[in-house]
Amino acid sequence: MSESQENTNELTHKHGETEAKRVAQYTRVSTEEQNPEQQRNRVQDYVNYEYNGADQVEYADIETGTSAEAREQFQELLDDLDELDAVVATKLDRIARSIRDFEDIIVQFEEADTRLVLTDQPIGYDPDGEDAMSTLMRQITAVFAEFEVNLIQERTKAAIREMRANGHKWGRAPLGFDKENGNLYPTEDFNRICSVLELVDNGELSQNKAASMLETSRTTIRRATTEEDRRELYDLPTKSDR
Repeated sequence: MSESQENTNELTHKHGETEAKRVAQYTRVSTEEQNPEQQRNRVQDYVNYEYNGADQVEYADIETGTSAEAREQFQELLDDLDELDAVVATKLDRIARSIRDFEDIIVQFEEADTRLVLTDQPIGYDPDGEDAMSTLMRQITAVFAEFEVNLIQERTKAAIREMRANGHKWGRAPLGFDKENGNLYPTEDFNRICSVLELVDNGELSQNKAASMLETSRTTIRRATTEEDRRELYDLPTKSDR
């Protein structure tokens, strides 16, 4: 184990403090990577060192550029969080696509009381209490997550104003909105809906899975991700952005 990795370990988890019974290893590699085994080896080395004796389960996603479920294994991991004591990956970009996505993921770890360790970065989540560096990094990501959410909401409001100015009339309120006096207002779960639709749009989540997660129909998901006016509502790239 390298010196830099040992330093990171001290920031995320001190050897011997927790006796985890079931630990998950997660890797996400691309077929274009020259040494995809390096990521798996780093995670494996960490788990063997920090959680020696624990039951281990492995989740691995391989991006081929054609898969419609590029993070199917990670979604399965999230579904299994209640059965896991810890999850180990290498970096933030292995588990999250954006700061907003990371914040949503951390909420799920908190609810499951499951530790998240990133071997190569001083950030993660420890239900038994975090050290100063991890806390600082979490606070920084929270600030940027809020900034990111505010930008999306501003763009959404601007899109609604432009549509209204162009005479656009809404029938039923779209997914994630309430309608009052002909105006649309984002609901409390609007940000989560945007995150899920973004995964669908990037081919990382199927429409069926998204519909199940958001308790809506597959048709609603399809319209949200294919119709230009609705894509604009959810801050998804439109033809003018491409």
